[in-house]
Amino acid sequence: VHLIEYKSGLYIKKRNTHTKIISHYERPSSRIPPLMTKSYDLHRNKSFHAQWNQSLLINEKASFLLRPDLLIMFEIVDVDPKESGASNTVTKGGLRYRDGFCHVAWAFLKPISITGKPHVGMDVQLQLMKYATRGQVFEQDVPDIPDIFYEWVYQRHFGYRRYPAVLNVRVSPAPSPKPKYAIGSRPMFPTEVEKGRLNYHQIQEAALRDQRRQASNPGYDSNNEAQNKISIRAIRRKRERYERCVVPTHVAAKIRQDEGCHVLKFSPDGKYLAVASSHTVMKDRKLFSIQVFFTSNLSLCHTFVAHHELIYDLKWDAQSESIISSSADHTARVFSMQLRLSDGMHVRDLNHEISLQHTTWVYTACFHPTATSPRLILTGAHDGYIRVWSRDNGDLLARLPKRLESVNSIAFAPNGRNFYSGDSVGTLTSWRDTGFDDEKFDPDDAMAWATRFIVTLSIVVEKKPINCVRFFKHPERVVVYVRGGGLYLVSMLRNQVRKHFQGVECRLNRLRFAVSPDDEQSFLIAGSEDGKAYIWDAVT
Repeated sequence: VHLIEYKSGLYIKKRNTHTKIISHYERPSSRIPPLMTKSYDLHRNKSFHAQWNQSLLINEKASFLLRPDLLIMFEIVDVDPKESGASNTVTKGGLRYRDGFCHVAWAFLKPISITGKPHVGMDVQLQLMKYATRGQVFEQDVPDIPDIFYEWVYQRHFGYRRYPAVLNVRVSPAPSPKPKYAIGSRPMFPTEVEKGRLNYHQIQEAALRDQRRQASNPGYDSNNEAQNKISIRAIRRKRERYERCVVPTHVAAKIRQDEGCHVLKFSPDGKYLAVASSHTVMKDRKLFSIQVFFTSNLSLCHTFVAHHELIYDLKWDAQSESIISSSADHTARVFSMQLRLSDGMHVRDLNHEISLQHTTWVYTACFHPTATSPRLILTGAHDGYIRVWSRDNGDLLARLPKRLESVNSIAFAPNGRNFYSGDSVGTLTSWRDTGFDDEKFDPDDAMAWATRFIVTLSIVVEKKPINCVRFFKHPERVVVYVRGGGLYLVSMLRNQVRKHFQGVECRLNRLRFAVSPDDEQSFLIAGSEDGKAYIWDAVT
């Protein structure tokens, strides 16, 4: 996006040379540099229409910019790997290739026309144009005049060459943003101010506090990790089997992550906490790992470098010895933490056990709780299929009948006879494992696997995506987390919704919920997009 003076073709001058207009890292200059949106991947989004839906903030007064001599020019640019090394300008078939980029089309807008009619504060549809002239015309010695201005002048006199598409834009003034402090992170917007997590006085007070503790307790060491985690052990207590869970009221500890956490899962025995997070290793390259912590003191047990794309879900097996992860890199992977006896001591083997390759994004995966010969894994993917795999050798045993849309969550009953799946159109489907009832079931027969799991019931809870499915007290009662609707308690025997738990905000993200592990399953706790965790008393 270029802001140009209508007559001269130069970029618009700033009121103040040192004012940052488009970025916090903008160099001092007398004119407003061009702006750029984020890229839009047509192939990944499976669309023929690019939809950026982005707002570009210009930190300048609207009364100064919106004037009759302002010309806003838009260019659609793509990366061209074939011409990435070319420094000259070439125009072929209405496209322009220069400096490793392919200029696809362009458009222009005058916010205030010559007659004084404003095009501000409304949606405007702009006709896109092709590139018509040769590249040598634009190789000028004036750096503050963009090439697209010469293209506009040329076609204005000799006729516009229309590109078969339009661009929808909206230019409108916005309230002046207040200065915002970027604490602990690098600022991006021109109105942000970089600030450390602690100022000088806070650091000085922390040092004096350590000195006072050292004087009163000679054995105190502020860098001792064990002493820093005394508060965790102080508030922990062992709950008896017959007791109800207690609602947490204190922050026990914080696990620092570089770029946040995507999934958290406690092991069934309560000894481990699995954390799925991402780490930037190079520019525009991330690795997604699974970190396993001891819950006794939150010390790191092991880190599995798991995937190259986002991790959607984690599940433990019933023995707390294996983790299965589902990811956007088209795989579900199993990581083992089994104990073995070596020289009279128990040693834990930590390794990558198996990888299950899919053709699309894998949203959920879980272990079959009771199947032994062979051990089974079920996965749900974006293409709407639930796949049955052998955990022993990684073979695909069956692909269950396709549902309407992508399968977001799978939950097994404790007895393994039934499981439920929730998809992206709000359908909760009940499945039955007929292998329990058939004593003559042959695990080596491929046709037998295709008919082992059958659909017994489907309920449309709400016509919105189901984020998460969990069992509740009884194998025929299920709680689902619906995006934009809250939590619902569904009775599969009566084929109806029994309760609706409201209050949470979930419209964009794939948030989850958990059921308390006591015998009464007393509480439901769910995440919300307002930054809070909501807890309901499931009994009352």
